[in-house]
Amino acid sequence: MASHKKHQPPRRMLKRDRRPATPVILTTTSERLGLESMSDILREYLGPYHDMADDEYELRNLFILAVLAWNAALLPKKRRQPLIDHFFKTTLTEASEPDRAEARRFVDMMIQRKEVSYATIQRAFISFELTDRGYDYHLTTLSTP
Repeated sequence: MASHKKHQPPRRMLKRDRRPATPVILTTTSERLGLESMSDILREYLGPYHDMADDEYELRNLFILAVLAWNAALLPKKRRQPLIDHFFKTTLTEASEPDRAEARRFVDMMIQRKEVSYATIQRAFISFELTDRGYDYHLTTLSTP
């Protein structure tokens, strides 16, 4: 009868002086993949409205709404509203009703802008980072391929 041993990691992995493995995250730029830079596209997409922001907080909020609109525009029309409603319920809880209505109009306008000017780009935004460099802001995005 064959004995059944439990599967155990090799002893060398159990040594006390061994540091835990550092997670490795592999990233690449859109250009390396032969794709347009989504950071550049997002800056251009928000371009006409960029001056609405007076500071980093307002600029970050404009980018958040622009990303929401962009990603919603990628969905079938019947699935957009639930996404937008969920965002407004969970994120803009402290905003006044007039501010929420203005933000919703902005999102609707940006969805139309995506459909008209960026219809061929079907990549979604996963996240973005806005960094204050003192003299300007640097935008980095993570998107689907």
